[in-house]
Amino acid sequence: MKVLICDLDKTLLPYGGTVLEAGLKQKMITLQQSGMRIVLNSARLSGGIFPIAHQLQMESYGGFVIADNGSFIFDMEKNALWKGYAVSFDVCNSIIEYAKSHDLHVSLEQGTYAVASDYDEGIAQDRINCGIDVILAQDVTQYIRYPIYKCSIAQSKDILDQHMPQLEQMLGEALDIYRSTDTFIDMIPKGRSKEQAVKELLAYLDIPMEHAVAIGDGNSDANMIKEAGLGVTLENGTSLCKQYADMIVASCYEHGVEELIEHLLKCKRA
Repeated sequence: MKVLICDLDKTLLPYGGTVLEAGLKQKMITLQQSGMRIVLNSARLSGGIFPIAHQLQMESYGGFVIADNGSFIFDMEKNALWKGYAVSFDVCNSIIEYAKSHDLHVSLEQGTYAVASDYDEGIAQDRINCGIDVILAQDVTQYIRYPIYKCSIAQSKDILDQHMPQLEQMLGEALDIYRSTDTFIDMIPKGRSKEQAVKELLAYLDIPMEHAVAIGDGNSDANMIKEAGLGVTLENGTSLCKQYADMIVASCYEHGVEELIEHLLKCKRA
């Protein structure tokens, strides 16, 4: 196996944040020293992934970061964006205007921070998970400095339940729309996904999927798990992930990723 593709929340990190346990960090560095690349693949914005990538010293071992559900792919070794797929400003304006008129809270990712129109449970959880700053602004467009790779809308579950069909009807031709949590909707350019980003990256690296190990817990990871040479999920993974997995490790709360790393290192030594 030549590459490990690893989801973050509820896979590598059980409780969010950006700090890895020392033992797990060292084992993942050892895995890279044995010749296996690491790709961190997450719905998080890039600022919530880079601290983890640096802890793993991925810049020294040819690692990549996939952020925003596949809209942002970053080469750690070159310290440069490899591919980015931004939401157009016109589409962002449509989202902002819809949110204003329906008392929804919009959040626009800006890499190392997010700009939000209000602060609620969904936006708070995203801030905690990613370890980022959130700027609250009456006019969020005044704080846009970089391409927007993901737009989000937050509100209570019942309110988002009402608006999800309208958002899909209004924006479905331009965006893929995901219910990332009960209180958070993510919107990214049409055709982007964690799976699609992995396919593009592995083609660039000339690594067939059968030489990849993939681990994740959510349905957005399922096809990646299905197509990898070694597809892995955790005890806390969804039923679809478990259906496709070649291997099921302990839950994220019981060091499941560490179990996988130990297995891969053992195979390397064999």
